[in-house]
Amino acid sequence: SGVAGRLRERFGKLSGFDTWVLDAKSEPYCEFLEDSTNVVYLTSDGDEVVREFDPNTTYIIGGIVDRNRMKGATARKARLQGLRTARFPLDEYVAMGANITRTKDW
Repeated sequence: SGVAGRLRERFGKLSGFDTWVLDAKSEPYCEFLEDSTNVVYLTSDGDEVVREFDPNTTYIIGGIVDRNRMKGATARKARLQGLRTARFPLDEYVAMGANITRTKDW
């Protein structure tokens, strides 16, 4: 899905949203992506771990924390569409489901 309507309105309320470096589209991504070779769908159930961003890759923000009611939904969607999936290494820095935060040297 794209960033439109209520979602666009909510993002607009975030401090500094207008300065984010992103290309937010209102139409679904599958309508304008011609080649999925350099596309990565970000989901907490991703196959790869994102440690740095490739400027030649398009990143689709899916479910960053997709753990409860719809576990795995965004990863399944991406795989059905033939897209690579990746996740942030949150489990290395945050104890998910607890109030404990671990820190590491960046």
